Amino acid sequence: MIGSLVSLAVCLTMIDQSSTKLMWAIVLALLSTLSYVAFFSIGMGPITAITIGGALFLYAAMAAAAWAFFYTMMPETQGRTLEEMEKLFGRFFRWRTSLRDLQEEDKKEVNGNVDGSRRGEVQLGEGTNGNRQG
Repeated sequence: MIGSLVSLAVCLTMIDQSSTKLMWAIVLALLSTLSYVAFFSIGMGPITAITIGGALFLYAAMAAAAWAFFYTMMPETQGRTLEEMEKLFGRFFRWRTSLRDLQEEDKKEVNGNVDGSRRGEVQLGEGTNGNRQG
């Protein structure tokens, strides 16, 4: 299916961009369409035979698999610097150990700072004496 769709896209783009009639591209586009329909028919096409409830169970299973993938493979990046994200994503399956290491570094950093700031971040807003900081 992927190959036939790519072939169809290339043929239709060439037909659209050409000022002359490209007969070979038209024939290849038709063959690509037919091959896509043929491969769809033996793959996901007949799935409607599983009833409406079955289709919804299939969608629920796919959503559960996607949730499991993202929960186990993708770490939370909110509030992280690019360097920290590089450490997390560089360890594909073992990102949880990298996350624990980063959290320990954060604890050491916060305890070691006098003003309580983290990772060199700049605080915007009102300062302690009412003056605006920038």
